Amino acid sequence: MKYLDTIKLDRITSEIRERSEFLDVRLEAYSCKMVTADKREWKITKAARKAMESSSSLFDPLELSSYNESLKMAAEGERPRHVSEPSCSHQDDVQLLTKQNQNFDEKFYREIFDLTSVLNISYPDYDFSLVRTDSFSLIPNFSTLVDMVNSKFDTLVRAFYELRPVLWASVNEVININDCTFYSYTPDFKNDPFSEPGVIWCFNYFFVNKSLKRVLLFTCRAFNRDPFPEEREEEAYEMD
Repeated sequence: MKYLDTIKLDRITSEIRERSEFLDVRLEAYSCKMVTADKREWKITKAARKAMESSSSLFDPLELSSYNESLKMAAEGERPRHVSEPSCSHQDDVQLLTKQNQNFDEKFYREIFDLTSVLNISYPDYDFSLVRTDSFSLIPNFSTLVDMVNSKFDTLVRAFYELRPVLWASVNEVININDCTFYSYTPDFKNDPFSEPGVIWCFNYFFVNKSLKRVLLFTCRAFNRDPFPEEREEEAYEMD
């Protein structure tokens, strides 16, 4: 796993930050080609995942759930379609990435490994190696992801409408959106950068292009205007 220095992504990220002082935005591209250190880490992580799976019931066959749709389908009595099954409707059909069987699914965990490795590089002070796999969701299509990002930035980034075309064109140039699978990561807000003082919300999206062996991470943390309001209230109380 290697960080790819990309000028276009750096420029658009800087522009978004300048137009909204309370957002920590990151657009980062990574190569998924394994070097010796990655192979060693994958071997260790795979062994740990196997041990966890054999000793815990935390791992459900639907560990990588579809974005916001699994609950809806369950309520309607529908069976989620496995990614290996052909679609019989529109391209925005829900697809659940599941383990192929109850045994250890190496391909499944390798996908999780790539995503957690990206987070580990982006946030080196934290360790995502063994986060719950159901923290990752499969987003059904690119337009859904765009809507989620735009809905946040439209209200928080000054004149974001000016940046939208540049943002998505830059992303496409780096990762080739048409060949991507899209994921989101929902943190547990316990020991991660998304639970740091002042963080009020976040999003974490991944663009995975297997043919390019590349992952693009699009993450954002929104901070309170005063990142330490509780501490300041205590100080004011003590002064009184």
